[in-house]
Amino acid sequence: LKLDHNDVGARGIAELSKGIAINPKLAILSLQYCQIPAEGARSIFHLLIFAQSELTTLNLQGNFLKNEGTLEILHALSIAPKLTEINLADNQFGEEADLLNTMGRVWAVNNKLKSWDLKYNGIYDFGGKKILELLKNTQVTELMLNEHIEKGILE
Repeated sequence: LKLDHNDVGARGIAELSKGIAINPKLAILSLQYCQIPAEGARSIFHLLIFAQSELTTLNLQGNFLKNEGTLEILHALSIAPKLTEINLADNQFGEEADLLNTMGRVWAVNNKLKSWDLKYNGIYDFGGKKILELLKNTQVTELMLNEHIEKGILE
């Protein structure tokens, strides 16, 4: 289901989450640039933890989740039953310790979620170093970060 560039917002994602709970067969959901704020993250949380969900790919690029909403989604990702790919690019979150440590906990417990897109957020050299440290001994096979992180850090 591709709903990119629609003004879904917090109310819209709440209704969409209810609808997907009725039809758990959805495998791919793209909500790029849908004006979803941090308040909408709770609805995405419920969508992700739904036990019968067949969702394998979630694209949330270009929303306004910020740190608060991203943390909410990260908590859900630790138990998302079938998700293999998440795109959180361009959601205005940063490299705060709590957020990065939560991300590390997700990588440690969810061995199905192998592809992460974190580009265009406030992750710089410090966050890049921390992320590489947290990635050790995980099942993550693809990670996209900002291009302006010092090359020596990512090699």
